[in-house]
Parts: sequence; C-alpha cells; structure tokens
Amino acid sequence: MSTTGSASIPSERFVALVGLLNREVRLLERLVFKLTETELLTSAGEARFMGLILDEVDDVSTDLGGIEVARAMLVADLADALGVEEEVSLQELIAYAPADTAPLLNELRERMITAAGDLERVAAGGSETSRRQLERVSGALERLQPGLVGPSAYDEFGGQSVESPVPTTFDQPA
Repeated sequence: MSTTGSASIPSERFVALVGLLNREVRLLERLVFKLTETELLTSAGEARFMGLILDEVDDVSTDLGGIEVARAMLVADLADALGVEEEVSLQELIAYAPADTAPLLNELRERMITAAGDLERVAAGGSETSRRQLERVSGALERLQPGLVGPSAYDEFGGQSVESPVPTTFDQPA
C-alpha cells in the first residue's frame, strides 16, 4: 500500500518507527500487567508490596514518556519528509510505508489500540478495587472506637473478641 512519494523516504525511518512502536507497545502491555498486579494485590489485602509495584509502574511510565518523545520526533521528521501535517496519524503514515514495513505498522497499531483499551479497563477496575478497600478500612476504623460491645470489639491481640465487650491493653485486666 505504498505510494509513489515514499520512494524518496528512506525505509530506515519506517524501520525505526517499527522499532519504537514495538517498544512502546511492550511498555503499554507491561503497564497493564503491573496495574493488574496492583489490583490483585490490593484486593488480596497485600498492601506491603504496593511501594515496590508503584516504583515499577513509575519506571514503566518514565520509559513510556521517553519513547513517546522519540516517536513524536520521528513522526515529525517523517511527516516533514513526506510533506504532510506534523500531527499525522499512524494510519495515515502507513499509507506511505514501504510494502514490507506496512504490515508490521498495521499490526503494531492494532496492538496499541488493544493495549490502550486494556489500560482503560484495568484503570476502571482498579478504581473500584480501591473504593472497596477504603470501605473495608473505614469499617475497621469504626469498630476500633472505644466502648464497642459484641463481636465487633477487638482484643489485645488485634482479633475480634466476644468475651471482652471493651478492648483492653496489656496492663489492664480484662
């Protein structure tokens, strides 16, 4: 699906675009994975690993930012060489790509669309998981108020106590 104008455009630029887009797609997929991992750990109550995962998410986001800048520069260079607008879409660029590169660009475009949809889905699910966790924490804090009686009272070991209507400390008799 190449056009006559693409003969003057070095195919190396399109190959470089394939490389950048492949790296960007892999980073998007990794970000989806890390956010899914975050959601699963949060729903399992494993907050102790959140710092590590958030560091990894930040690293992926930083890498993505660098790739996006490099891609924008390369696309602007390609657009200038092709004589089209600088904000040209990937789909529009594919029309100018060499015949051996166009299928790869099409595949990467589809993978990017899929990864972006997955990212939105995970982000929406993560918001719901976070909301549920906040409700659990809020409920636990309400049960910690002094003077509670019944099965919602806590004993000195942090567990719920039916025997002791009021939570006690170690130096107080039950």
